[in-house]
Amino acid sequence: MYDCTDNGDFSIVVDAPRPPVMLCTMADQTLASERLTPAGTAGAGGGARRLAGLTNTEAPGAYRDPATGVWIMTYSDPHCGYCAGAPTGYATATSLAGPWTAPPNTNPDWGAPPSGRRAISATSCGGQARTVVTLSGQAYQFIDLWLGTRNETAAALRLEPLVHRGAAPPGSPLQAFAPWTCGATEGEPHGSPHRGRAV
Repeated sequence: MYDCTDNGDFSIVVDAPRPPVMLCTMADQTLASERLTPAGTAGAGGGARRLAGLTNTEAPGAYRDPATGVWIMTYSDPHCGYCAGAPTGYATATSLAGPWTAPPNTNPDWGAPPSGRRAISATSCGGQARTVVTLSGQAYQFIDLWLGTRNETAAALRLEPLVHRGAAPPGSPLQAFAPWTCGATEGEPHGSPHRGRAV
């Protein structure tokens, strides 16, 4: 590997007809990308570092939005080992090779959270974003539902659909993605801690 060299969290993203791309977390908690060989077995160079200028993040994943053709990258925002309730952020690009752009934050002087407008979910359904998987044409966010124990092998997974709505009109709240239900059933408040049927 040339660009993804010094940390563990990564995803391999199909970019047909081109070879796949690895998205990875670097030791300084920034995100990077690297084009792989056609077989996907080694790095081919030609990547980028410090994607979207993000810091303090980890666990990137990406998919191509079928309606707009825009590439969407998600990540745990901020990074936090085995944390419950960590936000999931996003960035967009016209190509998997980038450049990537994350929505700007609202004014932090007014008490906005560090993730600000780039958060898809403020709590990730009580878990932590890991990667993106596409099943039958629908992209889903993989979420680890950590238990808060020394051994996390029994931690469940949750899949939440990623439905990109695009930018909000001026003067209206940013709702770039359809809200996640997080397993809430009828009569429960949206986004309740009820985990429903996790995988």
